[in-house]
Amino acid sequence: MKTFLTLCPRTTKRRLRSASSSPSSLRRVSSPSSSWWDPFQSSHGKHIQELPEVKAVQDLQNFLRLKQQGASTTLPQTITTATTMTNTEENYTHVMSSLDYLLSLEAAIATFSLHIHARVASLVGRGFYTIGPCGEEMLSSAAMALTKNDSTALHYRHTAISMARQWRERKIANKNSGDDDSILDDLLLARARGYTASKYDPVTGGVHCSIGGGPNEYVVTSTLSSQCPSAVGRALGYALLDDDKLYEQQDSSRPISFATLGDGSLHNHHFLSSLTLARHAKHLKIKCPMVFGISNNGLSISYETKNYVDTVFSTEDPLLPVFRANGQDLLSVYDQSQQACDYARHYQSPCVIIYTNLVRRFGHAATDRQSAYLDSLTIDAMADTCVLQNAMTQAVEQLNLTTYSELQDRWEEIHYSKIDQAFAQAMQEPKVTLDDMVKKVSAPLANLTPAKAQQDGLVTLAVHQGQQDENESSSPPKKEKPQVMRKQMTRVLDELLEQDASVVYLGEDVRHGGYYLVTEDLAAKHPTRIVDFPPDETTLLGAALGFSQLGLLPIVEIPYAKYLDCGVDMFYEIAIQHWLTTASSPEEEAGNKTANPKGGMIIRLQGFDRGVFGGNFHTHNMLSHMPPGVDVVCYSNGHDYVQGMRHAYDQAIAGRIVMLVDCTHLLNLRHVHDRDRGWEFPYPTKSNNSDGDEEVQDDLLGFDQVRVYKASPGDEVKEEEEDTSANTATTSINTEHTKTVVVSYGNGVVASLQARKGLVDRGILPQESDLDILDCPYLSGLPLGLEEALQEYSHVVFADICKEGPGSNVFSSMIVALQERQSLPPNWCFVGAPRTYNPLGSTVTFLNCDMIEEAVIGLLQKKTTAASAIGVVTQLPNLEC
Repeated sequence: MKTFLTLCPRTTKRRLRSASSSPSSLRRVSSPSSSWWDPFQSSHGKHIQELPEVKAVQDLQNFLRLKQQGASTTLPQTITTATTMTNTEENYTHVMSSLDYLLSLEAAIATFSLHIHARVASLVGRGFYTIGPCGEEMLSSAAMALTKNDSTALHYRHTAISMARQWRERKIANKNSGDDDSILDDLLLARARGYTASKYDPVTGGVHCSIGGGPNEYVVTSTLSSQCPSAVGRALGYALLDDDKLYEQQDSSRPISFATLGDGSLHNHHFLSSLTLARHAKHLKIKCPMVFGISNNGLSISYETKNYVDTVFSTEDPLLPVFRANGQDLLSVYDQSQQACDYARHYQSPCVIIYTNLVRRFGHAATDRQSAYLDSLTIDAMADTCVLQNAMTQAVEQLNLTTYSELQDRWEEIHYSKIDQAFAQAMQEPKVTLDDMVKKVSAPLANLTPAKAQQDGLVTLAVHQGQQDENESSSPPKKEKPQVMRKQMTRVLDELLEQDASVVYLGEDVRHGGYYLVTEDLAAKHPTRIVDFPPDETTLLGAALGFSQLGLLPIVEIPYAKYLDCGVDMFYEIAIQHWLTTASSPEEEAGNKTANPKGGMIIRLQGFDRGVFGGNFHTHNMLSHMPPGVDVVCYSNGHDYVQGMRHAYDQAIAGRIVMLVDCTHLLNLRHVHDRDRGWEFPYPTKSNNSDGDEEVQDDLLGFDQVRVYKASPGDEVKEEEEDTSANTATTSINTEHTKTVVVSYGNGVVASLQARKGLVDRGILPQESDLDILDCPYLSGLPLGLEEALQEYSHVVFADICKEGPGSNVFSSMIVALQERQSLPPNWCFVGAPRTYNPLGSTVTFLNCDMIEEAVIGLLQKKTTAASAIGVVTQLPNLEC
């Protein structure tokens, strides 16, 4: 049965003209006589007048003038087919209200005008973004099908949808107080700030021109369809939220996820992976209220898509119904969008809506050389296709909602007054500074007090029999049995899931325990929050981003380190989110206001480094993907992992992205030397403050902290005990005036401890106390604890378990940072894993204790060791750059 919303009769229509505006003072029928671009007329006037966008303004003015004079006009024909005007009650299932129609039309007018000003601003060097929405302005009415709880992620050509939605939601929030113009002024200024890269752009803070920034409206980058994986994540994430807090149970209040893209993006893996995941969710009867909106204008910059979208969705799909709307008709766009949203909302299932009959006006962007791939007749015909004229004719002659005189008044007020003033103001505002850029990279560190994790950079941990040093901050109860690292990892994950209902663990094969049993038995205790995904890292990471945007705290497991490459685009999308969405205003110069303040998460990158199973693709030992905005840590033992994971949780709650890199070899390691059980540690239980109330923060291992392993009593070699094996050095090294340390992380810590004993056994070092081992878990920058600790050493070996060479390891950049701060000891060397790949069934290519021993010997003897043979790069003492 068809349902209709009554269109207001003309006698009660809303006046488009502002009550305070005088039509005679606003009306113009030619190019503006006074504008922000007047000062550029002498240098750029000719080029401005030659812009096809400026000609289009004149054509629209002439159209409105002729209509008011009663002259008949020929509506523009599209390249495909002309828009037909038909009786609404016979052709649409849903008809929007007159107020929504007029708001959609004004949003379309504003979208067109904004592009004109942006194009001129670019021409005169004051604007920096010209990817245009023209030809797709009628999609604005899709916003009327959305509710305030729905999330959107809009393609960069769909400014009109964002404009209409934000305008409507603000009107509703203001209870339709009639203050429409002030709302519009704010929205236009926000867009002008984006085009001119003003520091006060409320969406990105002046770093990019992005659509978004409104409630539940998520920023989209320029990466093709990269908005789709997180959009599906939000659709899946709704079911994990507390329904009572989010929405009532009736269909109209259930949120959906709405993401749009161009038809050229159908080929991109972000979209294909997202579409597959959404269909798979439907197949499994998992709630996934997702609407994909695809605008089909036939061009992907210069590549003609030739209606491929129709071929892709030509057959009926039981998992994914398809709706189609005439993209030049506000009523059709609304009707079909409403049907699509109703379907997703009611059935909690995905669907697609295709907006057809679209023409891309004025090219892809200002830099688009259309003449290189289109003939002049086609270019002119596309530029002459003005969908606004169609909508204005529909509003006046078919729906009887307004008059051409009123439309011209409103057009001129928006174009020549409001947007002109918005650009004039935005151009005068400051741009971002280098200091702004550095501060925006990540959310501020959580303020943890009393913060031993931040105050004390150096802590010690004894090795033998898993006993803690007396200086360790949180001494666990004696009843705690020492365990291997894997058991401690499972326990701390369970701890976080128990204490916070927003924590969700997602990965591949994680419900049954995962590839390394790290999640063993967790699904039985937390059945709805241990979530399995198909083997696709793009949608796995994208879903984690979507979860975090809803306020959940995802811990996402990447099964093997090499598999991060498969989802690396989405990984970088996650990394850039805080930088991209942190905005400031003139009143908030600190720049800590975010459009969507959520977004923190924890990533577990497992299957890293030494192993004999799976070969190179399961024993990857390069950390090439360490973008700004991600804190990367690698712990060497279960005790530190627990304290580090607790700290990662606190930082993720504050909005940071923390990635823990887990070395496979350490997960079940018990012994360092022989059968000493030296790598089993008690679980660091949480301690309480003096009042016994809340836990104190001494249970955390912060990013700036490092561990030092000094020799335990009894480790010194007695003089009468000599090793006469073939590899024993003929003479020991005199260490009387040297103090040496090996700095490493992960597997390298255990290898360094073994190397220390090996050097003593060989007689190279008199005793183990001559060599300290320093564990540096934080890898994304230079920890203060490392810088402080190195001050007491004269010699340092940096033992990196990653491969030697550019773009592969982490210590190279730390060494440079230490040198710049003049904190690098005078005698140092670097040793890394050989620069090759890892074979199946062998560990010869991984950093080992023999390589570290040779690096220590080479450094202490002040001679260079052959790097090609053992993977060592040695720095001679006091070598000047």
